[in-house]
Amino acid sequence: MNWYQPFKIAQIWQVNYDNTSMSSMLSALYEVTYKFQTLKKQPFKGLEVRQNNILSNLESSARNIISDIVNILQPVFENWLKNHALNDPISWADAQMRMSEDQNEEYWGNLFNNYGIDSMQGAIKTDSIDVAENVEEAINSKKAPFLTAIFLREKSDLKELNEENNQEADKDLEDRYIDEMTFSEFFSQYYESSWVTFLEYISNNGYNIHQAIRETCAFGLFPIWYGYWRTAGIDYTRNNVQKAHDMLYNVLNQPIEQALATINIVINTSHQTGEMLDYITEVTSDSKSEIYRTMTYYSNMQPRDYKAWDMDLQEVGSQYQNNNQQINNEQKTQNELV
Repeated sequence: MNWYQPFKIAQIWQVNYDNTSMSSMLSALYEVTYKFQTLKKQPFKGLEVRQNNILSNLESSARNIISDIVNILQPVFENWLKNHALNDPISWADAQMRMSEDQNEEYWGNLFNNYGIDSMQGAIKTDSIDVAENVEEAINSKKAPFLTAIFLREKSDLKELNEENNQEADKDLEDRYIDEMTFSEFFSQYYESSWVTFLEYISNNGYNIHQAIRETCAFGLFPIWYGYWRTAGIDYTRNNVQKAHDMLYNVLNQPIEQALATINIVINTSHQTGEMLDYITEVTSDSKSEIYRTMTYYSNMQPRDYKAWDMDLQEVGSQYQNNNQQINNEQKTQNELV
């Protein structure tokens, strides 16, 4: 062995990467995984203890990269799940309000008046009455305590006003009308079917505007949002994201072969959930297109693209029996990491 071989042995598992860049970490993980899998499967020229030492160092590098990826993806997945709390409208509303925490009641009023979704699945447009009818259903089901309390108090105030202004014969008729008035009717008649007007009234009369927006968002807007995305498969997507999120808590303690398979599933989940890439770019130095290009590149690598890595492996003792075996091993790595 000449002086150059020990140097190559020391370097083969040392892959430089930026732990603030998902693209950089994915590139490093792919290289280390390929080298680990290839060195383990192919015949080795040299002492077994030397091969095991190189494998051990490659495994250590892979685990460090996986750990850095977990540090990025764990909060990303948690944030995505909070913002897609399909069984908890209040949590979903809280997430929407956090994302628009600097907005005032006029912003929310206009959103409730003209809510729409436009995506690759198509577009929908709703109006203020659609939201009001959803709130009415929540009030009838005793799911919106704050808006229910406002509605009942306003009806009570209307009755008091009726007592002062109407003749006896008219009072009973008016009281009965007020008692039977639905929230949608109340909203249309007294607030001109405008959530801007309704929320301004709430704010100017001492009610908790935050709670009013929160419940309107949860019980008026969420059914529209969920109804749209359910047809696009949001339940299936969220279930997959939840599974991948749970895997992140176990991956660091798994045997290396299992850990590599697990992190692959997690990475693919984040890649296939298009919106997830937006969440990742918020906490990394990558653009969405950079991550996409990186994963596309590794999904479509050809045997010639492995040449530099193969040369590294050959120089430390890895031997290829034939080209078919090499190609099969390259395909195995592709399947495991993309």
